[in-house]
Amino acid sequence: MHFEGIYTPVVTPFNTDFSINHDRLAEIIDYLIDAGVHGIVLAGTTGEYYAQTA
Repeated sequence: MHFEGIYTPVVTPFNTDFSINHDRLAEIIDYLIDAGVHGIVLAGTTGEYYAQTA
């Protein structure tokens, strides 16, 4: 595997009821792609995945 370029962690946007705001997440990802990042990091140790429930 070879990684090169800029890989950006993605913040987890929440609604007021603490559910994930999927619309805002899509906007953030689109913004990062438009900004020219080479990859995005989802559900890494920088995210909120550990605090989520099913």
